[in-house]
Amino acid sequence: MQEAIITGEASIYVTIALIIGGIIIAFIGKTLLKYIMMIVSGGVISVAMYILLTRWLDVGTSQAIIISVIAFLVGAFLGWFIVKAAISVVIGLILGVVAGVALGLEENIAALIVIIIVSMGLSYVLAEKVIDFALTLLGSILVFFGIYSYWPTITGKEIGGVLALIVFIAATYYKVKKKKEKE
Repeated sequence: MQEAIITGEASIYVTIALIIGGIIIAFIGKTLLKYIMMIVSGGVISVAMYILLTRWLDVGTSQAIIISVIAFLVGAFLGWFIVKAAISVVIGLILGVVAGVALGLEENIAALIVIIIVSMGLSYVLAEKVIDFALTLLGSILVFFGIYSYWPTITGKEIGGVLALIVFIAATYYKVKKKKEKE
């Protein structure tokens, strides 16, 4: 019999953390990612603005704080847009080049650029769905690794796989049902 991948007293805690974290990410991962990106981008822009105002522009502290709070709000709203835009640029560039090569347009740069721009636009429209799917899949994989890290046998793989599949299906069903309720 194989020994657990994570041994000792912490093994059950790591297993529980992986399973609970995986379930949370599978069900509400996109919402968490949005809030985290809003806080991080708002914080970065706010701190940068405060440093710029106090160190280089010699603005008073109270004025710098007020402007930094406004910068935080602007940065928070820009954060999710920047993440979606970055993902769509990467995916769109890859899809555009692959589509251009598949259509034999390597020589025609203008047509290739048009295909890449259209691919980036489509990727931006579909970015939230791709992020949602990826986080649901990631959460399910974490559930599998939570079971398998504690019970690394054939049975652990089977049980972990079945539970990961159940989490994936349940999270997908929940998201589809939630979207239909909004409409």
